[in-house]
Amino acid sequence: MAKLEKTKTPGIFKRGNRYAVIYRDGGGQQRQESARTYDEARRLRTKRAAAVTDGSYQPQTRERLAEFAAAWTRATRATGVAASVRTQGVNTGATCTDT
Repeated sequence: MAKLEKTKTPGIFKRGNRYAVIYRDGGGQQRQESARTYDEARRLRTKRAAAVTDGSYQPQTRERLAEFAAAWTRATRATGVAASVRTQGVNTGATCTDT
């Protein structure tokens, strides 16, 4: 693995022919992502810093869709959300020719 070389921007390092962006998430855990260019890395760092600051940051997960769906189904059964969604009459009867 190539060594990280400092750049003039804190939190951005050159690694081989790419740039590594290192930041801390809302819980204080260090995260790292990569970008192709220096400008792209600067934009990514700014975007992540803003998301962490305003609380909208969601770390990427490797959760499979089937696992997510099973957890969602269990949670909605417990709260009754799925049943209420089915009974709300989602079909409005509108067609493509209606204006």
